[in-house]
Amino acid sequence: MEFIRNNQINILAILMGVCAAIIFFTYVLKFQNKKIKQSLIIIEILTLIVLAADRYAYYFRGNPSNIGFWMVRICNFLVFMGLYLAEGFFGLYVKNNFEDTNIEKNVTRRLSISFYISLVGVFILCVSQYTGLFYTFNEDNVYQRSQGYYICIFIHFVILALQTSFIIKFFKFFSKRISSSLLLYIIIPIVSAILQIFFYGISFNTIALSCASIGLFVFALIDSNHSLDESAKREKKMELEFRDNMEQLLTQAISTLAFTIDAKDAYTRGHSVRVAKYSRMIAERVVIVLKNVMKYI
Repeated sequence: MEFIRNNQINILAILMGVCAAIIFFTYVLKFQNKKIKQSLIIIEILTLIVLAADRYAYYFRGNPSNIGFWMVRICNFLVFMGLYLAEGFFGLYVKNNFEDTNIEKNVTRRLSISFYISLVGVFILCVSQYTGLFYTFNEDNVYQRSQGYYICIFIHFVILALQTSFIIKFFKFFSKRISSSLLLYIIIPIVSAILQIFFYGISFNTIALSCASIGLFVFALIDSNHSLDESAKREKKMELEFRDNMEQLLTQAISTLAFTIDAKDAYTRGHSVRVAKYSRMIAERVVIVLKNVMKYI
């Protein structure tokens, strides 16, 4: 724990670089569902904002200057707001993934509720800036928890509980890769929120959010590539079936035309069939001769 405490500014900087790279790759890479891609980008952007804000909150912590005064307050506000919104948009990400199934969409109501609760959390956070409900700052410009901090934690748990109950209920309707990433995104923040209560001064929530977001991207990318491969295989199979059907249709059309022509004259009846038979026999003999010749070359 002391290692994380002493190096967390550098850890946050490294995670910022990773999240920035993920945002870029998510933007340029191809996803089958555009809504999933958009919600994933929003989550990664919010994660980057939380990481940057948390890092600079520690950087300006205890800075008595005017810049330090405002930076500490703005950065802490962005950290709390980003955490709420990231959880809210995660619910929309789950909802967008669920839309690919054949289940009725009205069952996703609790995911929408979790998003609205995250907005309520942001509203209470704004009120807290004037009342000191969640946190305050002492005369040295250092962040301090207030008694209402546990209300903040409670809101996080309500959001995660709604999302967890939905994921568990409809777990089998998601692909294995997506379901694994969803559980990862739920479990890590819950564990970090519990740790955050007992370990003051370490940004467990921020680090956990970034790790969960990275996992979300990795599993989403793997699932998207798998879906694209399956789609390509289906298209290739359909192309081969179409080619076989066209060959059969062409063969039937030629056969019908040949029989029609032969039927006009009793003398030439069956002539086309015999020509085709002899042509095939000649071709087979030519192939045998060529194989024997190739042996001596």
